[in-house]
Amino acid sequence: SQQVPITSSPLIIHSARGEFEPIQLVVQSPITQSLIVSTTPLTHTDGTTIIPVDYIKLFRVDYVDIAKISGYFGRLGLWPDPLYPVSLGETIKFPAETNQPLWFRIEVPNSAKPGMYSGTIMIGTATVPITLQVWSFALPTHPELESKFGFDWDTVLEEYKATIGGEPQSCHGDVIDAINAAFEDYRLTPSADDDYGPP
Repeated sequence: SQQVPITSSPLIIHSARGEFEPIQLVVQSPITQSLIVSTTPLTHTDGTTIIPVDYIKLFRVDYVDIAKISGYFGRLGLWPDPLYPVSLGETIKFPAETNQPLWFRIEVPNSAKPGMYSGTIMIGTATVPITLQVWSFALPTHPELESKFGFDWDTVLEEYKATIGGEPQSCHGDVIDAINAAFEDYRLTPSADDDYGPP
């Protein structure tokens, strides 16, 4: 709910090869309107090497209305949390005088040439320049260290209708595969405890 900061400098992010690097833009529209959100590819200073748009994902940050104090911050009301996937080039609704965060995730290919890349984010007719520095090393493709990431499979599978009342549905295997793929992408290893394993 705070005032959106104003900046005149481009967004600059840094990443290893094989890394996901996010950026967040907060848009506050004076009127309710729907705008197309898109990006250009990111082009290396050599002018020929690019990171295609396919490697850039867009998520709309949605709000959860907290009615009961339940967390560390002890806050009630709207709390930004879910990342809702939106295809680049689609329209997003921006409510009047409301902060609407947009989360962009750039996947830097393992084969990316080190150096500086630049591109543009477009929100309606507004443009935001972005610069990405790719370092000359790559992250391992698989986790080298096991993380203890607690994950409530039962709740998530019920929420996404992979199970109903604990009973597996036809999409059950697909949902588990998608969740495991996300863990792999982010190099997370859920706890091996039986309580946290997929049912």
